[in-house]
Amino acid sequence: MPRLLHASLYRITLFGLLAPLLHAEVALDPLFGDHAVLQAGKDIPVWGTAAEGEKVTVRLAGAEASTVAQNGRWQVRFPQLKASPTPIELVATGTNTVTSRDVLVGEVWLCSGQSNMGFTVSKLRAEDKKEAFATALPQLRYFTVKRLKVPAPAMQAEGVWKLASGPDFGDCSAVGYYFGRALLQAGQPAVGLINASWGGTPAEAWTSAEGLQAIPAVAAQLKTAYEKALADYPNRQAWYAQKMAERPQVLAAAKAAGKPAPKAPNPPDDPRTSQLSPSLLYNGMIAPIIPVALRGVIWYQGENNKARPQQYETLLPAMVADWRGRWARGNFPFLSVQVAPCNGLPPEIREAQARASAVLPVAEIVCTLDVGDAKDIHPVNKRPVGERLARLARSLAYGETLVTSGPRFSALTVAGNQAIVSFTHTDGGLVASPAATADNAAPNASTNAAPDAGKPSATNSLGGFMVAGADQKFVPATAVIAGNTVVVSCPEVTEPVAVRYGWAEAPESTFTNGAGLPAFPFRTDTWPVTADKF
Repeated sequence: MPRLLHASLYRITLFGLLAPLLHAEVALDPLFGDHAVLQAGKDIPVWGTAAEGEKVTVRLAGAEASTVAQNGRWQVRFPQLKASPTPIELVATGTNTVTSRDVLVGEVWLCSGQSNMGFTVSKLRAEDKKEAFATALPQLRYFTVKRLKVPAPAMQAEGVWKLASGPDFGDCSAVGYYFGRALLQAGQPAVGLINASWGGTPAEAWTSAEGLQAIPAVAAQLKTAYEKALADYPNRQAWYAQKMAERPQVLAAAKAAGKPAPKAPNPPDDPRTSQLSPSLLYNGMIAPIIPVALRGVIWYQGENNKARPQQYETLLPAMVADWRGRWARGNFPFLSVQVAPCNGLPPEIREAQARASAVLPVAEIVCTLDVGDAKDIHPVNKRPVGERLARLARSLAYGETLVTSGPRFSALTVAGNQAIVSFTHTDGGLVASPAATADNAAPNASTNAAPDAGKPSATNSLGGFMVAGADQKFVPATAVIAGNTVVVSCPEVTEPVAVRYGWAEAPESTFTNGAGLPAFPFRTDTWPVTADKF
């Protein structure tokens, strides 16, 4: 694991992290710059840098706090403030004075994970992007943490606060944008999004070394994998060098044959400095924003742990516990996104995500079965994702009563050759989804009428179900909505034992509840599935 780094490399890296702090002038951390959003209803820590021993006085909303810089750093805390869309100033004074302007007090959420969280507004469908750019939301701000992978916790995050308004916010997280916009629409006066994400990264990269040690079996697995990658690195370097040396001949041969030039191979990652390695992204992108006051976290990650779903069930809760412990803010809401359907994403990872969320206090997960793309791991329809996360936030963080989940498997009963599946979260009844559209649009709940209970028809027949007997061989089944249950049967299975729904890499969503929220994929059995691959 990263602790195996050479001492010289560690010292060089550490010096690089500390270099910005080695100056005499008082400075506010970038998290407290112009256009920042501060968390309402919680005490507010504010920090920055100054010369050793320098007295620093900070003023905020009529309050004042002073401290003395130690090791080039200082921190003060302010009492709770009420949310307000009215800008205020944050002023820090020592031998010099620095002022942050247009600061709002509202709701601060950390947006983290991999590429689907990092997916920006600029990549949305043309009509969605046009609509977003045309909407003025000066009370929605975002801070994108600069990507940094380091062997020791960094002292400061790089970034600036920007307004999610006008034509210049194309680099804002699309999921974050729709999440924050929905919170504003629900009555929050100001929302700040801190985006710490990096595409193609595993959960262990976002977990501290100490957090991983809290789960010894997983830590041992990760350590073995890291050491194997480190030992194999010279071989991969040699392979890459050979391929690059052969490239002129390969290009010449392709040209002579009238074929397109083949893509050059990617250089191998050095495990000591790779964003895939345990703890490096926690050190570079999470540690430096602690202990900023926030309301909670939205998390979209899991694709890069797809080969190790059983491990993920333990790893993700450990990461969440690690973050919560370090923030010392109790069990702040942790809202995650189940990975969307796509070829290559096994159903076991969605199951692992749901199970991980279920064991965590003050945590929930949203289903995206209806907004995936079988051919693209980055589906462009991000609006339902952000808005569903906002529903969860309104419930868990703000105490509103509203529907937050689609149908979830509850129980299985067998009557003759029929398997009858019951569900929770059936608000408004079970509703067959419209046929999937080419652009993966979310179902429109207002056009879905609940079927008459217990009366099978073409409008309440469902796809995506499979049934098995004691032989554990699943076959496609007929499934029909009957009230708040689904009746599943197949002539080949006269004595059904288990049912699965959406159990595929890229399944379609075939039913929702009355609120238009899609049913979660599930299996009723506990039979062994694909083992983790290390």
